[in-house]
Amino acid sequence: MEMLRRAREDPLFLDAPSLLYRAFNELTGAGLTVPRKKEHNNMCLAIEKMKEKGRLEERKKSLKALEKEREKSLKALEEERKNGICNLIATCLRLGASLEMACRQLMECYHLTRSEANAYLKEYYV
Repeated sequence: MEMLRRAREDPLFLDAPSLLYRAFNELTGAGLTVPRKKEHNNMCLAIEKMKEKGRLEERKKSLKALEKEREKSLKALEEERKNGICNLIATCLRLGASLEMACRQLMECYHLTRSEANAYLKEYYV
């Protein structure tokens, strides 16, 4: 009974495995390491899980920010394209080009179908 009580309370006894391994290594030069306690492994695992959770959250935030930037860029490109189409139609008007000639220019420059080009002409060809 006394020995069991001492084993539970005495810090030297609790550290006996590490002391034994250290002594064995010094005598033999084997280079053995003390196996980790289960609680230590669980704590390390918990910390790693917390780190990974943090990384995942940061990745999600980054992806969200990238998606917003992508949408913003796409809107800007579409707006720029519409401005170009509008400018081409205005130039055709100033030069006195026919509706057919303006339609062909839109189809050629902006790779539009005839119906798409006609829709733009109806909207902007005043």
